[in-house]
Amino acid sequence: MIEILTDDMLPLEGGCVMSLGNFDGVHIGHAQLIKELAAAKNSEKAVVFTFAQHPLNLISDKKPVKYIIGSSDKMKYLGELGADAVYFADFAEMKDYSPERFVDEVLIKLFNPKTVVCGDSFTFGQGKSGNAELLSEMLRERGVSCIVVPPVKVRGRVVSSTLIRSLITEGKLEEAEELLGRKYSIILPVIHGRAYGRTIGVPTINQLFPPDRIVPKFGVYACLCEIDGILYEGVANVGVRPTIAEPTPEPLCETHIFEFSERLYDRDVRVIFCSLIREEEKYGSLEELISQIMKDIEDCKKYFANSSKG
Repeated sequence: MIEILTDDMLPLEGGCVMSLGNFDGVHIGHAQLIKELAAAKNSEKAVVFTFAQHPLNLISDKKPVKYIIGSSDKMKYLGELGADAVYFADFAEMKDYSPERFVDEVLIKLFNPKTVVCGDSFTFGQGKSGNAELLSEMLRERGVSCIVVPPVKVRGRVVSSTLIRSLITEGKLEEAEELLGRKYSIILPVIHGRAYGRTIGVPTINQLFPPDRIVPKFGVYACLCEIDGILYEGVANVGVRPTIAEPTPEPLCETHIFEFSERLYDRDVRVIFCSLIREEEKYGSLEELISQIMKDIEDCKKYFANSSKG
């Protein structure tokens, strides 16, 4: 189980090896950093230094950056890759530090690292005045080794959280999967809905996207639902239900799980998005909508049947 480091646990006795970065998505580029981190440790902890908030949301007036995954998934995936602990730093507190102050008062004083791992695009210090090259030089002067990991490319494109966000919002789930190293998924609590699905024999679970989370392209997806460690096939609709008399004000993930009838209210359920079947549409009547829902179910079942043959 990966550990969360809090301020009262610092400075770290015995030091550590550490990796620096935002790690939103924990994609295959991030995985390369954590593999280097795990390989660098002896008896020390492998610590990931990241941020509770996305730095751009605190220094830019542009549209807020939406997260690909929540903190619980970030810890889960980092732990699976070999990290022992995570420290969620307060970026607002450190954003005006000079590079020297960040290295001396944060990295050296609080963590006493033997080795630091970062990507070649890593920046730090007020106004992004420090980069990976400067960090490596400053650490070397202080007797600490620094491993700078080059970018990972897939089909000629650098793997980045920004690119993955674009692919997810465009509904290109297979391309996003290649860069994430796994299928894109959400794990969110099941909320009470209006039970429209149950009245037509297609019960669903409803999950509301947090306002700071990326939302896939509105539409219908073939999906898998993980419940008590078991994967069930299903069909998920992401959107605001425009055909219903009172559409939802915020994006909703509404999932019908095949061959499953238990109530899941207030439980966290993982929905794994496999492929976009069609985009969201508004229908002229509930009858048209019901007819399309039945077709969506059949299309998703065909998708899984064809996938199992491949």
